[in-house]
Amino acid sequence: MTYQQVTLINGFPYDVTVINDMSAELASRSRAGLGIIKRHNRTTASSTTTTEVGVVRIDNVPVSVGRLYRIWTSAVIFNSTVANDLIDARIRVNLAGTATTSSTQLGGLVENAHSAGSSQKTKAFTVPWVPGSSGNASVLLSVARSLGTGNVNLIGQAGYPIDLVIEDCGLDPGASGVNI
Repeated sequence: MTYQQVTLINGFPYDVTVINDMSAELASRSRAGLGIIKRHNRTTASSTTTTEVGVVRIDNVPVSVGRLYRIWTSAVIFNSTVANDLIDARIRVNLAGTATTSSTQLGGLVENAHSAGSSQKTKAFTVPWVPGSSGNASVLLSVARSLGTGNVNLIGQAGYPIDLVIEDCGLDPGASGVNI
């Protein structure tokens, strides 16, 4: 690795590892969040499935241990060919390669198909994540049929895209609430 002397805005010099994307190194030194670090916008429908398929994947996301990340979607349109199916949108992550439908699930959102063959409710969701190690993550938004007999998918189009956004929120303050 190559090192370079860098002077930050406040005038204090730091040794910063020069890498292709310095976001992870800078993030590990900053208490404040860096904001949105990666995003993707899909304007087409996903494949239909009776199990689970990927919809959007973002690779090479620089993450640092001890930092809080917010992974969120725009409002996505759930769709099924059969009424009363349960459609599950999931966020999965992998720190050791490409995220797949068998990668660690961080969270998700389940919606009931109220009628067959028409676009269902539009919902957005957010998943907080504190990685257990630093590196480059791969993040996957997938869709699954968790109950029922139809083919399910997420609908994306020009006016209603499927957005997947990864945001650095800063150092993780840790859990500070109580279960009641």
